[in-house]
Amino acid sequence: MAWLIYGTPIDPEFDLGFEWVGPGTSAIRQLLTRPQALTDVPPLRLQRAQHSRKKSMPLDFSRPGGIWVVSDRFRVIVQQLEPQQNQFFPVTLHDKTGADLGVQFHLMNVTQRRDVLIPEQSDMYSEWREIKKSSGELVKICQWYLHGYPKHLVARKEEIGAMHLWRGLAVLPLQLFFSDQLMKRCENAGLRGLVSYPIVEK
Repeated sequence: MAWLIYGTPIDPEFDLGFEWVGPGTSAIRQLLTRPQALTDVPPLRLQRAQHSRKKSMPLDFSRPGGIWVVSDRFRVIVQQLEPQQNQFFPVTLHDKTGADLGVQFHLMNVTQRRDVLIPEQSDMYSEWREIKKSSGELVKICQWYLHGYPKHLVARKEEIGAMHLWRGLAVLPLQLFFSDQLMKRCENAGLRGLVSYPIVEK
C-alpha cells in the first residue's frame, strides 16, 4: 500500500501564523517548480506574523504559503530510507520581534517525480484543456484531477518500485506520495499534521 498526501488539516491548530521573510512565497514557489534538484537556494526564514496570537511551534508538517516545511524528525526518517534522494533546506523560525526561536525545520524539495496512479480506476475526473505551444500551435491535452476526499485510489505497483517519497509528474504534480514504510515510520514516531488517503497497489 502507498499513500496520497492530500495536505495538512483545515484546522486553526495548523494556521501557524508564520510568514516567509526574504525571498518571499512567490520566489520560493518558483524555485520548487524546477524539475531538477536545487543548488542556489537563498537563506530561508519564517517569522511569526505581527497579528498572530499563537505561541506554539509548528507541528511536523506545515505549508506556509502552500510550501512544505517539515520537522527535523521527518527529515531524519526520509534520509534513513532514501539517503541523498530528496532535498531539505534549513528554515530559521523567528518570533514577532525577529528573535530566532532555535528550532529545526526544513523546506522540503521532493525531487522524485512519477505518475503511479491509474486515473480510470481511481476517484479522479478528467478535463480537456487547450494550450498554446511555443510555436503558437494550439493543442488539446487531457488533465486529471482528484475528486474531493477520494475514497478509492489505485496505483501501478511496478511504477512505485522502491520509492518512499515522490510527487506526481504530469498527473497531480503538486501532490506528495508516501510509501507504506515511510507512513508507518511517521506514525511510530508520532509525527502529526497530514491528511492522507490509502492507495491500493496492483
